[in-house]
Amino acid sequence: MEFKDLFNSYIEELSVSAKYLSKQSGIDATLISRYRTGKRIPGVNSESLITLSNAIEAIAKDKNIELNEDVLSSFNSLLTLDDEKINIFIQHFDELIKAFHINVKKLAGYLNYDVSYLYRIRNGERKPQDLDEFIHQFVIYVLENINNKELKKYINASSEHLEVELKNWLISKSKEETVDVLPFLKKMDEFDLDDYMQVIHFNELKIPHIPFQLPANKYYYGVKEMRNAELDFFKYTVLNKSDETIFMYSTMPMEDMAEDMDFNKKWMFGIAMSLKKGLHINIIHHLDRPFNELMLGLEAWIPIYMTGLVNPYYMPDYNTDIFHSINYVSGNIMLHGECVDGHYKEGRYFVSTNKNDVKYAKATAKGLLDKAKPLMSIYDTSKIEAYHHYLNKQDKKSCKTRVILGSTLPLETIDENLLLKILERNKVDTEKKSSILEYYRHAKDNFYNNIDKINYKLGFTMPDEEDYMEHPVYLDVATLFLEDHIDYSYEELLEHYQHILSLQSQSFKVVNNDDYAFRNINISIIDNHKVIVSKIKSPVIHFVIEHPTLVDAISRMITLKKG
Repeated sequence: MEFKDLFNSYIEELSVSAKYLSKQSGIDATLISRYRTGKRIPGVNSESLITLSNAIEAIAKDKNIELNEDVLSSFNSLLTLDDEKINIFIQHFDELIKAFHINVKKLAGYLNYDVSYLYRIRNGERKPQDLDEFIHQFVIYVLENINNKELKKYINASSEHLEVELKNWLISKSKEETVDVLPFLKKMDEFDLDDYMQVIHFNELKIPHIPFQLPANKYYYGVKEMRNAELDFFKYTVLNKSDETIFMYSTMPMEDMAEDMDFNKKWMFGIAMSLKKGLHINIIHHLDRPFNELMLGLEAWIPIYMTGLVNPYYMPDYNTDIFHSINYVSGNIMLHGECVDGHYKEGRYFVSTNKNDVKYAKATAKGLLDKAKPLMSIYDTSKIEAYHHYLNKQDKKSCKTRVILGSTLPLETIDENLLLKILERNKVDTEKKSSILEYYRHAKDNFYNNIDKINYKLGFTMPDEEDYMEHPVYLDVATLFLEDHIDYSYEELLEHYQHILSLQSQSFKVVNNDDYAFRNINISIIDNHKVIVSKIKSPVIHFVIEHPTLVDAISRMITLKKG
């Protein structure tokens, strides 16, 4: 049975029209029609699916019709397998197009699809109406238009039945790749913003007031001049009176830039001076590169992320490997550059302070940001209300699985009497104590309301006393953005841990996991669709990651297999 079959059976059982269901649910009648024919399929636990399920149950209740199952669960059980299959296909579909430079326009013509629709399939916004037929036609096109010998090597085909093996490859999970997000997470765990600021003498940096003049516009040719163009951009940005947000986007090759360590230091100094001035940065990262290179690049940005002044984005669909460009703009200056792939040294940069050029660059930046997606949402002390609003919104959504890897124990799992004892011993002032208790009671209610509804796994290694003396464990108050180190005594930690063990059930497991000995971060994985990395000190900051590749890599790394 498919989603459309179950959906139609509910409509028939309730004896309602699609128009009536649309009115009761608030979902457009056209979309309901597409659900009925199978032309559109909602995502697992998506807002539209939840809304639709609630409307069906409400209509059944009004008509005194007893449904034999939970509607949302029934829908989800059908969608989960299909959704996983489609997601795997989309990933491999996009991978093959990139690997063999398949002409999407020609492919669209062959498949009789609109080009824009194929791009939406590639970035997961749309799904093929008939997946099996789509795969069949795509495979025929691939076999006819790319080198079969290279294809066989790429998918590691072991027989002469290339068509069959390619079809299987498109819908099969990839073998474990040697991608490693552990260094990235370790750096987040070990990073101390205060220490970093001292090392770079950030507090000693002075914003000079000497005016930096540039001609109205200037061209830069060749690698050396292009480096100077980027440095000139930052000089002008820092020394100019404008406090507007900086926008940065570049698909330019990095090899030649990376070789010049002196330039790298000056470039990072330009970023540091911009942050010292208090400027925010919107940056669209270019992620169309090997995963390990991507992670190394993101590692380098961790100190910048920790300031809370950066909003990182990525492009869900990067359409060409032929032409590269760079686009920066701040208050009164813009930088644009371009080159053909493999011909970076023949590229050109253009810097301008002309009002019309800057206006055009800002419009371009807005257009790019409209097409970009957040690589991660970063919440620091300036965004406390926004983070709590995000968490409250998540609480209202139903989820099936939640995996937490903790450097401390979740606050909501502690006994209240023990919590009060810890707060008293640490001499927490009345105002903070009140805030902690208010949050704790809310989180505890939410935890107990859901403990039997979701597959919940907690990974925590209970230290021995000797290890604890060297690495104390602190109360989990990061959600409240408290830098205070409210520590457990060893006996209190043991009591909390034993209390959690007593809560174990079929749906709630505690795993003594020694593989990832993080000290300062907690990692929460929700339905393998999003990851929240919470740093509990130096600084307290939360990273909500929804980029599919990053989420998948972290989810696969943190399997808590011992549970």
